[in-house]
This record gives sequence, C-alpha cells and structure tokens, in this order.
Amino acid sequence: GETSFVDCAEKRVRFGDPCVDLKICGIRLASAGNPIRNIFPPSLLISVSSTIQLLDGLMKGECNVIAADMFDWLKMIRDFSSLMGTGAYTLGDSIMWQQYLSIVTRNN
Repeated sequence: GETSFVDCAEKRVRFGDPCVDLKICGIRLASAGNPIRNIFPPSLLISVSSTIQLLDGLMKGECNVIAADMFDWLKMIRDFSSLMGTGAYTLGDSIMWQQYLSIVTRNN
C-alpha cells in the first residue's frame, strides 16, 4: 500500500494508477444501509464483521485502505495508534458521510 491509496479513496477516484488497485475493507459494508456502498462499487469493497478482521485485512494486504465510522475507529485506536508513529500507515481525514470516515493505508 501507499499513501496515494488514501488520496484515491478520499477523492473517490477508482481509475488510473494506482487507484485501479484500490480495495477497501470496512465493517458491515454488505449492509444495505451502509453509505459507502453509494460512494464505491461493490467490486472495491471487502466487508468484514469486526475491527480485528478490519486490521487483519489491512496488514495481510487483502485491502489497501480501511474505512470505519468513528465508533469502530475508537475501538481500534488503542492497538493501532502505536503503528501510526512508525511511518508504516497513513491516516486520512475525510468526512464522506454523516459519520466520520477514517481511511488508512499501509506503507510498504
């Protein structure tokens, strides 16, 4: 992953290099009420059921960004915050719907 994937997601760009490889992991993305489904096509979305699976998908490279509302993000912050200072991850700051959306990518 690279920082530019955060830019792709925040700008809602899915074509061209590197955005064509964008894969977004998120909690309950398959649910009809999830607004991110109106922003990105299903082919870019990987739905998981827990914050542990969300971080696992990012670390294993199954997705190159994660999307979470503030409630889910707060559950992850304790474990994930120690990684932020390493330069291995980049935190986005976009609000993409009524809930705050945090988009993170891993930097290899």
